Amino acid sequence: MLVRFARPEDAPALHVLNELFNGEGSNAERAIASSLAHNRLELVCVAEEQSELVGFCCGQLFDSLCYNVRYAEVTELFVLESHRRRGIASRLMGFMEQAFAALGIFDYQLFTGVENAGAQTLYRGLGYAESAERMFRKRIPHPQDAPPNTPSNTPSDTHSGAYSGAHFDEVTIYFIRHAESDHAVREDFIRPLTARGLADAERLPEALAGVRFDRICSSPYLRAVQTVWPLARAQGLHCELIEGLHEQRVGEWVEDFRPFAEKQWADFHFRLPGGESLADTQARMIGALHRLVEGAPGQTLAIGTHGEALSTVLRYYRPGFGFADFWRIVPLLPYVIRLRLRGTECVGMEEIPLNR
Repeated sequence: MLVRFARPEDAPALHVLNELFNGEGSNAERAIASSLAHNRLELVCVAEEQSELVGFCCGQLFDSLCYNVRYAEVTELFVLESHRRRGIASRLMGFMEQAFAALGIFDYQLFTGVENAGAQTLYRGLGYAESAERMFRKRIPHPQDAPPNTPSNTPSDTHSGAYSGAHFDEVTIYFIRHAESDHAVREDFIRPLTARGLADAERLPEALAGVRFDRICSSPYLRAVQTVWPLARAQGLHCELIEGLHEQRVGEWVEDFRPFAEKQWADFHFRLPGGESLADTQARMIGALHRLVEGAPGQTLAIGTHGEALSTVLRYYRPGFGFADFWRIVPLLPYVIRLRLRGTECVGMEEIPLNR
């Protein structure tokens, strides 16, 4: 059983699960795919077994002028009936709580039906306590209820967010490889930064003080998020978790990493059982990067990333990039390199020196 962040290509399966949970016609498959690609205030994780999605969980992120911290709400939790009572709901909730924590959110809530005894038992078992608040709802007439040919029903121009024509606005990407992490924690998703790594991350806003970012994005892995979080906080931005930007999935823990890395770089399609090759990682990373670039014309982005994953991107734009180049940056924690992209073409690449 794998629990992971949802991707736009999960939309067909999520559409089926959502209709089982929320009813037929709740949302269109295309709308679900668009939300997964562009909604930066919702986190969605899925449970996958033998390449089939069997459950999902959604969390909404909130900012308010009334409070100096963000908070979150778990809005949806569903597991196929055939897969219940196997701990999948608890794993989905645990994954979502880890994602909240990675974003610096430690206070969250959820609502469930007063007659849903099973869900209430689950949430109590996970440490949730009932509040004294009462929920109120109101429905006002929907614009679709208006008579035909009224202004409410007049089609409006839409913008797809994709590039059109031959002109491409230049996008500047600062790739920030994470600071020093604690290798005593072998679980990739939750491996944290060391005390030194956290201190180095706190110095990044000063090192990049001359750059105004439009967006801060990151691999969902904790060490990457912890590295760019001080930068996001200093610039008053959200940290957007992008599933496709995570580190290479090796398949198992590798004790002697250098021989393994040399073999990978000698054969870009080499992989361990259950893992990704560097070619797989590159395809995933470039796909995620191109989607980001399409939605950010003229913008400057920071991306929290990892050594292997970033190196496959650099090789994509600089085909001569090989093992020696990768191994040179292995001890550089954190490491920052700026790429200037025009569409899918890289028109500039420059390492950003950091005081160490």
